[in-house]
Amino acid sequence: EFEKNLFHELVQKSKSALFLIVSKGLPYFIIMLFIWTGMILGLFPLFHIQIAGSIPAILLFSILFLLSLLSLGIMVSVFCRTTVLATDILMILSAPGFILSGYTWPVSQMPGIMQMVSNILPITPFLSGYRKLMFLNCSLSDIMPEIYQLSLMVAVFGLMAWAILNWKIKKTLKNQSALEYLH
Repeated sequence: EFEKNLFHELVQKSKSALFLIVSKGLPYFIIMLFIWTGMILGLFPLFHIQIAGSIPAILLFSILFLLSLLSLGIMVSVFCRTTVLATDILMILSAPGFILSGYTWPVSQMPGIMQMVSNILPITPFLSGYRKLMFLNCSLSDIMPEIYQLSLMVAVFGLMAWAILNWKIKKTLKNQSALEYLH
C-alpha cells in the first residue's frame, strides 16, 4: 500500500492500526501454521523422523515462534516504504540467522557481540526450545526462558509495528484533512 500510494484508501476502511495489522497478518499466520503443521504431522512420519516430545507442546511453541516471525516481518514492512527494501532487510536478517542461531555451532562459543545479535533473532530461542521439546522430551515448563524470550519479541516487534503504523495513519489522516481544507 505504501509503495503503490494506496495507503490512504486503506485508512479510509479502518483507522485502527491493530485492525490493519491483524487483517494483514492473519492470512500469513494461517499459511505458516498450515505449512508447519503439515511438516510435523506429514513429513516427519514420512521420513521416519522420531519425535520424542509432545506434539501439542511442539505445535504450541511453534505458534509462538510463528507469531514472533510475523511480528518482526510486519514491523519491518510498515517501517519500509517499498516491498523490495522490506524484503532486503528481512533477507539480511534471515541469512546470517542460521549461523548465529546456534544451528551450526553453539551460541556460547561465539564472540560477545555475536551472542547479542543472536539473541535478538527469533530463530535462536526457537531452536533452543525446539531441540529440548523434540529430542529431549522436555515439557513447556522446561523451556520457559525460550518462551519468555519469544513472547518478549512478539510484544516488542508487535508494539513497534503498531506504533509505526499508528503514526503513519495519523500522518495520512492529517494530510487528507489538509487536502480537503484546500479544496
